[in-house]
Amino acid sequence: MKKILFLVIGFFIGFVGYAQHTPPKMGKKPIVFIDSLLVPYDTLGHINPNQIALLTVLKVEKGIAMYGNDAKDGVIYIITKPYARLHYWRYLRSVSVLYDTYFPDLQTEAQAQYILNGKVLKENYESDLAALPREKLVSITVIDKYTLNTSYGITDKDHGVVIITEPLPPAAEPVK
Repeated sequence: MKKILFLVIGFFIGFVGYAQHTPPKMGKKPIVFIDSLLVPYDTLGHINPNQIALLTVLKVEKGIAMYGNDAKDGVIYIITKPYARLHYWRYLRSVSVLYDTYFPDLQTEAQAQYILNGKVLKENYESDLAALPREKLVSITVIDKYTLNTSYGITDKDHGVVIITEPLPPAAEPVK
């Protein structure tokens, strides 16, 4: 019984000690970039969270190094899904003649099903594609509707885009 009591007390002491060493919070008005444009801080209140593809927060020190004292409260970068889509569509067209042939505009691109390293990308995939490191890209293959159906069980898209990369670093756990 004494061992359990000491274990519980030790746990709580450790937990309190950990809580006291949390990283510092951002200031009240960080610099905000949305889709590569500097925007007023209050613009954050008008963004639909479901339209965010990527969110990056720079620590104060790095922000100040990049943007000077204006970044004393930190820096936030937001990439929206439409901007991410435009970004990866342009990139994939620039590296694959076949992709450019099948998807000359964003309307035809909407009928593409993306498969990244064997994983079918269904929802919220814009961040996965927009963040593809160029130096890791191995191949891009466009497959027809029949192959898409027989190989991946996808019936609601006209073409598949199979993207193979060198191993990617593990993704950060989503914030809940």
